[in-house]
Amino acid sequence: MTLTDEGKVNLLRQLLGNTYAGIEIRLAKSLAPVAEHLLTFATIAECDFGGYAPIVPTGWPDPTLNIAGEAESDDTTLLWTASGVTGSQDVWGLYITFLGHGYTQYVLAAHRFASPVTIAADGETVAKNLNAYLANLVP
Repeated sequence: MTLTDEGKVNLLRQLLGNTYAGIEIRLAKSLAPVAEHLLTFATIAECDFGGYAPIVPTGWPDPTLNIAGEAESDDTTLLWTASGVTGSQDVWGLYITFLGHGYTQYVLAAHRFASPVTIAADGETVAKNLNAYLANLVP
């Protein structure tokens, strides 16, 4: 996943202010045709197929420091299951939002899938493994 520009600024604000972030992991039915780090809440359309809801991350493994000096939490499988589907919807990626300064939703990170996952019937799923890490990218 790529940290967005607004995600970097607001993540730092959250960390320095030590406030609750309201993090949710969401699926995208469309993402603006820009680099991932330029995506914002307004340039992503959230999925709305039957049964869909954002996932609030809970129960993730406790982060540890890896050999590269990055804080890392092992893979967590995220699963969205369709129910009450009418029509079909392509899922093009996932993104992580948080409630930031001024109670505004910001995009912390985004990831485009290599090819879309199509949801067209009840019981179909989108399952993705997500490995969370935080690295110091300043040389």
